[in-house]
Amino acid sequence: RNRPPYREEQNVKWIVLDGDVDAEWIESLNTVMDDNKVLTLVSNERIPLSDSMRLLFEVANLNHATPATVSRAGILYVNPGDVGAKPFLDSWLHSQKFGEGEDVKLRQNLS
Repeated sequence: RNRPPYREEQNVKWIVLDGDVDAEWIESLNTVMDDNKVLTLVSNERIPLSDSMRLLFEVANLNHATPATVSRAGILYVNPGDVGAKPFLDSWLHSQKFGEGEDVKLRQNLS
């Protein structure tokens, strides 16, 4: 268990939730995502989150998210073409100094 004082790199704690948004459980998280930052369980137990805690949802779509949930979240859309190794490779190739046509040959060999 981490106890204060935290080191500088430990000041923010991330809770990462990866998967589809389910209408039932996401509604339970609305109180966590608003200014209260309190998780209320089905048993009525209340768990406060500290100011240094953050939630990150990685979802494929928001088909089952309610307007209340979407209004509490910052939405960042990542184009599927920008995910994977190709953007890193393109960026690296762009930063290199190649002779005439060498980058084209390298791209063909790596594709």
